[in-house]
Amino acid sequence: MSKPARYLSLWICVFVAALIIVFLLVDYARNSEFRTADAWHKAHGNIVLVGGHKLSLFQDWWEKSEDDGGKFLVVKASSDLTHISQSGITVDRKGVEESKRSEDEIRKTLESFVDSDKKGNDLTQSSLVVVKAVSTNMYCLKTLLGGKDIELRCDVVGVPIIIKSIGPPETEKEIERILSTFD
Repeated sequence: MSKPARYLSLWICVFVAALIIVFLLVDYARNSEFRTADAWHKAHGNIVLVGGHKLSLFQDWWEKSEDDGGKFLVVKASSDLTHISQSGITVDRKGVEESKRSEDEIRKTLESFVDSDKKGNDLTQSSLVVVKAVSTNMYCLKTLLGGKDIELRCDVVGVPIIIKSIGPPETEKEIERILSTFD
């Protein structure tokens, strides 16, 4: 075998080895979130407690953090390494005045935000989504963010918490199903 042919063979072997290593690293990174979710479900089951209320999570969702202020973060394992943002749900406390609003006041406030978006030249697109949960209704302001992700900001009637979620459009219905388990 000539010297250039040996160099070419060596270069091809190095290139193939590098491709295999990259493939294995990408596969490991992609599946590590699923392993984390699986470990969380083994330790906690499918339920996360949020301010004394329950949310049921699918197998690829897990509670990532809880801070001392009562704020929760629940995330979805992503199989797409090219999508920069991760689907997640945060739960936080409402202000004192917000907690006193009736169902009708919450709905009317969110409808006014939607009407305001429609009248303005704002590029954001918003709408009102009602999620019928186990124990109450949630009124959510749905906003399309930069054409990539959807944000839901949900006011839980009769409960002093706000639930926010951000994720790609394909996770919107899944997030709504999780929110509908609120009890």
